Amino acid sequence: MIDPTGAVIVALRDDAAVRAIVGQHGTAWKVRGDEPAAGWLPPFITVTFLTSRRDTGGDAGTWSLDVMETYLSVKCYGTTPQQSIQLYGASSDALHGKQFPADASGRLLYLVADDGTSGDVDPAGRPLQDFTAIVTAAAHAVA
Repeated sequence: MIDPTGAVIVALRDDAAVRAIVGQHGTAWKVRGDEPAAGWLPPFITVTFLTSRRDTGGDAGTWSLDVMETYLSVKCYGTTPQQSIQLYGASSDALHGKQFPADASGRLLYLVADDGTSGDVDPAGRPLQDFTAIVTAAAHAVA
């Protein structure tokens, strides 16, 4: 199994358009795993592992690469619904087609898609856009 959550968080933190929207809390950019840090006010992003699946497809006699897909929830919180949509757009652009360096196991990670967004308001009344980032990786080390 792979968990590319850290790589996705770093890719979002490193993106200039995302950084321009989320800003900093102290010295930290407001992108992290699971829950926002204490004291964070929107705009910010959280990234949470949802599930993964292994595809060992391919017909007998043909070349295929076993892959794993990991699904991550990316929640983009804004001060207004419009800002949460703007942050979703910047986040999706930052990740779409992004190739990450091989992880410690030698697996190549590649973000291929997100499944669109749905708008909502969290229990604290903060507007958010929630989308699922789908990260595909080789199931084995790639030379």
